This record gives sequence, C-alpha cells and structure tokens, in this order.
Amino acid sequence: VQGIMGFSPFSASALCLRQGLDPAMPAAQLTERELSRLFDGLSEMCRFIQTGRDFCRIWFDETGAPVDFHCFDHPDYSRIYSFESPEDVSRCTELFYQKKSSSNRLKQKSADLSKVLSSALSKLYLKQDRLTQEILQAEKADRYRLMGELLLANLYQIRPGMKNITVEN
Repeated sequence: VQGIMGFSPFSASALCLRQGLDPAMPAAQLTERELSRLFDGLSEMCRFIQTGRDFCRIWFDETGAPVDFHCFDHPDYSRIYSFESPEDVSRCTELFYQKKSSSNRLKQKSADLSKVLSSALSKLYLKQDRLTQEILQAEKADRYRLMGELLLANLYQIRPGMKNITVEN
C-alpha cells in the first residue's frame, strides 16, 4: 500500500498503521473490508488537511539529528524517535532544515576529524613498529659488539682454518 498516488511512503505507512493494516501488504491483496478501512482513513486525512489546522512534527534520532518532518503523526515513529511540535508548518519546515543543515555540518566535520585522526594513528603505529625493530636490532648490536671486541682481544689465539673458538670475557 506504500504506493498511494500523491502520498509519500511515510504518509501511506502512517495511514495503514492507523487503520490496522500492514504497510507492506500489496493493495491488490487487501480484502473489501480492508480497502474500506483504508478509504475511510484516507478520507479522514483529507478532512484533516482541509480544516487548515497546523500540525507538524519533526522526528529526531537518538543522536538528536533530525530524521524527517510531517503533518501526520506516525505510530511507528512515535515509538522509535523523539519529536518536536513547532507552532505551525512554516516554523516546522524552517526548524527541520536548519537542524538538518547543522547536523550535516557536524557529521562532515566529525568525518574529517576522524579521517585525520585515523591517518595520524596509522602513522604512529608504523613508527612504533619501526622503533621496536630498531630496539631489537640495538640489543643484538650490543651482543655483536661485545663478541667483536672479544675476538679482537684474542686475535692471537685464532689459528688458520679454525671454525670456532672459545674465549674468556
């Protein structure tokens, strides 16, 4: 039923839920009684619009970012999202786009910051790996330096053709 001509998927879904119908159900599969309930709900929505009463809600997710705004209450949205009800549709529209713009700027800046931090963190991890390798090599260098000094100090004991030698430290 999401495809009612001239209605957004949100409005069609709200209409179906108010009438106790499954919004995912194709209209061709609705019974005569369900179609009648759908028509009654649609007529009620049209009468509400024709009265000219201002009713508007801005729906916000858990982070406070605006999700959507509509002139109809939505049973599912009421359970999932928090909302504000500005005094008229004009103010509702203005607030929604103002908060949406602010939210988008914040997301963009946080994404940029996250990218910079991620890059810096990667570089630091590489640097840490290189320094760890240098430390291991430095530890080996001390051992090799000592062995070299011992060989030089005991050079007189080394005979041609010797494969190994034991010297005192």
